[in-house]
Amino acid sequence: MRYAASGPLPGWTKASDSRLTAVLQGADVAVEFSATSTRVVVTVENTSGHAVEVRMGAEGTPRNVQIGELLQRPIESAPGVVGSDYRPYATWMPWSVPTASRATFHLDTPLGRAPSYGQFFVFTVEARRPTGPIERRSIQVNARHVDADARR
Repeated sequence: MRYAASGPLPGWTKASDSRLTAVLQGADVAVEFSATSTRVVVTVENTSGHAVEVRMGAEGTPRNVQIGELLQRPIESAPGVVGSDYRPYATWMPWSVPTASRATFHLDTPLGRAPSYGQFFVFTVEARRPTGPIERRSIQVNARHVDADARR
């Protein structure tokens, strides 16, 4: 089983069949759906010149349910310079991405539980900064069978 975007994608650009991109609060956001599993990878690359706080999850999922892990690194760094270790990530947990940083969210269970075939949900990414409005982008998602070609 895998997840795939379905329906209209307002505010998103379709980079490929499994990858959507958008700009939120000046940070580049990419959402990638695995072709062979229910893993969703969200990458936030912040070159905006200010910190951006991001939150994400499936609409209606209880708060504080761990849905994956996140890794934050500088976009560019000298050899041998590393960032944080992987950290747990819970639904709608606010995470500040400093300027010149990349945060990668590996969401193994975006619903906080196992999905069922045909299940439909709305996945939302939200960004804010100390000044200005909150920006949100949502994706209609459904659970599908893995395509035979993707298994090879």
